[in-house]
Amino acid sequence: MSVVSSNGSLRRPSGVAARAIIAPFITFISLMMIACSICAPSSVALGLSPASITIAYNDTVAGTIVPFTITPLATGGETGFVRLRAEGDLAEHVSFSSAISSPGVPVPSSVYLPEGLTPGDHPQDIVVTLIPEGAAGTVSANIEVATTLLVQVPYPDQYLTGTLTPNIADGTSILISLMLQNRGNVPTTPVYATLEVLDGDVKRDELPLDIPVVLPTSFAGVSASYDGVATRVILPGVYTLRAIVPYADTELIVERETAIGAPVFNITHARYAAEESGAIRPVDVRGHVLWNRQLNYSIFVYVDNGTVPATTVSLSDVNFATRLYIDTDVVGEPQERVRVIIVFADGTPQSSVDILVRHDAVSPRKLPLILLAVAVLLLAGIVLTFQLLKVRSCD
Repeated sequence: MSVVSSNGSLRRPSGVAARAIIAPFITFISLMMIACSICAPSSVALGLSPASITIAYNDTVAGTIVPFTITPLATGGETGFVRLRAEGDLAEHVSFSSAISSPGVPVPSSVYLPEGLTPGDHPQDIVVTLIPEGAAGTVSANIEVATTLLVQVPYPDQYLTGTLTPNIADGTSILISLMLQNRGNVPTTPVYATLEVLDGDVKRDELPLDIPVVLPTSFAGVSASYDGVATRVILPGVYTLRAIVPYADTELIVERETAIGAPVFNITHARYAAEESGAIRPVDVRGHVLWNRQLNYSIFVYVDNGTVPATTVSLSDVNFATRLYIDTDVVGEPQERVRVIIVFADGTPQSSVDILVRHDAVSPRKLPLILLAVAVLLLAGIVLTFQLLKVRSCD
């Protein structure tokens, strides 16, 4: 840094003066760094082990105390303490050896299971609150996480629950798994269930499922492969799978929406409008999409040596008819092959068709060459005629 002397000349400041000028800035920057380090939130993760606890209620445990252990887990180097509490219809029966503990310390706990609990699920939330050191009484600084203590009370007689899981076997087939659980205290009997394939509210197909015996508080699974797209029973698309399982005097209905197959794009017509003059020529494209619902996709023109400047058309109908425009001067030589491609909205190519570019109109860029060629031919014809006349005169 330079300063101006009284006589107008420049002189370097002394060391003391320079330090006096710079010191306030250094102090300000240091204070800002300290403030940022204090205000920056620390990366703290709070967890619980185990992630969930399930207790099967029966005559053996009814009216007894069931022990369990829960361990709060905290990462990020935060110090402090944790507070535990229970929420749910059995919260008053949940006990902790210590309602206040430290991260990483197992907490022996228990729950008293009264007799005569109603059938069904009785979920209890075990909530652990981390109070960082020095943040006591500051609600905004507390971190909470909960785990579930689930008490399952069996139903009288038979009571089925289930889940459907579709897995893609290949491009058009899916493997459907139905997992059943008997939440009752009586075994089920073998039955034949039905798996329906629904397109909205319309049933498109169905197949039988052979359901085995499901013992009380036990699971049983059944799987089936479905290839309705490959056999052309249904179009590719998004469908609802519905399993109907009759048992006792009722039935279990389990539903799951899933995609079966992938969209198929068919271009039925692609015509280069060569009869129109000018460098910008239209390409008419028509076709349809094999998919049971509206689908967002785009169409554009592509040439072997790169993408041609063209309009990209976005569509969603299953049947499409549109017009694209290409610059024939950019395409290049006559009879060059042009490719029309249909793509998803994310740009993934799905279908294509090749057409030939026909340059019927003379390009302005090639007109001088054509005139020169014509002139050369005319000159050659004149020279040849003169030579023939000269030969005849000699004869």
